[in-house]
Amino acid sequence: MGLIGIVLMSFMMISCADIYEPNELTRTLDVIPNTEDSGTVQKKEFVDISVKINLIQGMNRNARSFSDVTNVKVSVKDGSTFRIENQAFTKNNNVWEGTLAQIPVLKELTFITSATDASGNELFNSSTNYTLQSESSSISLSLKMSNDGDTYKLPKIEQISRPTTIPAGTTKPVNFYVSGTFNETLTWTIESQTGTFSSTTGTITLEGTLGLVSLQFQSPETIGAFQHSIRVVNSDGNAIKAMFDTSIVDTWKTIQSSIFGTCVSCHNNTTDASGNGLSFALDRYTTLVNNRQISSRALPYIDSRKSKNSYVIQKLQGSGSLYTGARMPKNGPYLSAAQITRLTDWINAGAIDVNGDAAAPNNYPVGSWMYVQSKVFQICTACHTDNAIFPVANPVDGGFFNSKPKGISFDPDKYFSVVNDSTVRPYEPNNSKAWTRVIETDVDKRMPYGMPALSAEQKQIMKDWINAGAKKK
Repeated sequence: MGLIGIVLMSFMMISCADIYEPNELTRTLDVIPNTEDSGTVQKKEFVDISVKINLIQGMNRNARSFSDVTNVKVSVKDGSTFRIENQAFTKNNNVWEGTLAQIPVLKELTFITSATDASGNELFNSSTNYTLQSESSSISLSLKMSNDGDTYKLPKIEQISRPTTIPAGTTKPVNFYVSGTFNETLTWTIESQTGTFSSTTGTITLEGTLGLVSLQFQSPETIGAFQHSIRVVNSDGNAIKAMFDTSIVDTWKTIQSSIFGTCVSCHNNTTDASGNGLSFALDRYTTLVNNRQISSRALPYIDSRKSKNSYVIQKLQGSGSLYTGARMPKNGPYLSAAQITRLTDWINAGAIDVNGDAAAPNNYPVGSWMYVQSKVFQICTACHTDNAIFPVANPVDGGFFNSKPKGISFDPDKYFSVVNDSTVRPYEPNNSKAWTRVIETDVDKRMPYGMPALSAEQKQIMKDWINAGAKKK
C-alpha cells in the first residue's frame, strides 16, 4: 500500500521584539498505513495509521523545552465529532509513537496535538485542518508553544567595560553593567577562551533596574585577542548572551623571553667584552628603558612610546640615524619583520614592565602637548576616543551613554581636534570648554564624568599649558 506521511514542525511566535535566544522547535510525524501490500491499490474510506513523532531539541526559552515533555496526545476531529480523542503516545528512544485507527480519507479533519510536562502543564500544542487526499499523502502541522503571544521580560547587558589592552600575566578589572525589572535577581555566567576570571558564575540583585558585576581578570602569558562570553538569566528563565574579547599585549617579561632570548649569550650580566654592551635580564629593565646609551650616543636603548628613537631597534634593523657597527644579532640570523613589529608595538605602547605598567613618557618637554596629554587628557580616553565601547555607563544617574559623547578624541595624534575655538582656546582657559568642565563644581557637569576630579597638580598643568598658548611642542 502507499505511504501516508505527516510532518509536524514546531516554531514559536513571541511578541517581544528583542529576543537573543529564540526557541526553534521541530517535530516530525511519519504516518505509515497499516495495510497489506497485495500488489493492487484499492481505495478505502478508512485507514489505520501508525504515527511517530520525532522530537528534535531546540533552544530553551522560558524554561520550556522538549526535554520537559512527558506526555503527548493526539486527537482527530471530524466536524464537531471526535473520531479520536486524546490518543496517548509512548516514548521509545526519544521518539514518540502511537496508532490512529480508522482515519477517513477525502474528508476535512482537524488534527489536534498537545504536549505536557509531568505536572500536566501544557507546553506545546497544535490544531490544523487537513484532508487526506489518498493513502500516499503527507501533511505538515505547525506546533507552537502554549503561551505563544506572551510578552517576555528579558534582562540586558548594557555595557562590558575592560581595558582596551591587557598586559600579559597581569590582573585587570572587567565590569559588566546589567539591567532588568525593578530589584530583580539575575544569574550570570562567564565562559572564557583563555585567562582566568575571579568568578565565573554568580547572582546580582539590581538596585532599582541597574546592577554592576565587578570581576578581576588574570590574563595569560599568550599574546593575542581572545573571546569570552557572559550570559545573564532572569527568574523567568529568559536569557541574553554577549560576546567580548580581551587583547593581551606584551610586557617586558614576554618580550625578554620571546624576542631577546637569543641575545643573552653575549648580552648578559657577566659577558661584556666591549664594555659597551647591555644585559637583557629582567632586572635590567630600568637600564634599558628611557636611559641614554652608555657610549654617549644620543638615543636610549629603548625610548618608551618612540620606537624610531630606540637604539635597539636601529641595531636590529641594521639602519637608522645613529646606527653604527654590526647589525644584531651579530652574524645573524636576524629577527624577522614580525618579531621587530612585535618589539616596536611593545615600545610604542609604553614599554610595559613585568607588572603591567607603562614607562613614563621619555623626556616630553614640560608644557608640550604630549606632556599634557600624558598627565591630564589620558584619563579622558575612557569615553572620548574612537576605541571606547558603547554604551558607556553613566555612574552619576545610573544611565548609559549609547554613543560617543559630543566633543573630541583625546589621542596624541589629534592635537588639532583638541585645540580649537571651543575645546581648548589658546591663552584663554576660561573660554576653553575642557578647562571649564574640569573645574565645574556641579558633579553632573564636571569632567571626567562619574570619576574623581582632577588633582590640583593636573589642573595646574592644563591651565599653564592653555595660558602659554596650548603649544604642540
